[in-house]
Amino acid sequence: NILSRGIDIYLECLKMIKGLTNQLNFFKMKKSILNLGKTINKAEQKEINGGRRACSPFFFCAFDCEDGDACAVPNGMGGANRGTIVNGQCCL
Repeated sequence: NILSRGIDIYLECLKMIKGLTNQLNFFKMKKSILNLGKTINKAEQKEINGGRRACSPFFFCAFDCEDGDACAVPNGMGGANRGTIVNGQCCL
């Protein structure tokens, strides 16, 4: 009986360790997912984009859409990315 009880306790400990491991893996995965949308500064953006601005001829704006005015380019996910009009295009 003592041996049987010891084995039962050992098996319960293994289940607890497995559960804790699963929780730890979940939190590691959650942290990595949350870091996907990390905000980057202008210097990092220039490094990624090579200092170029992304401009699009497909945009909308509030008023006359002149150079220097605010504009927005649809992002394909139901939202829009804001920019400024430069040479008739919306540059982000």
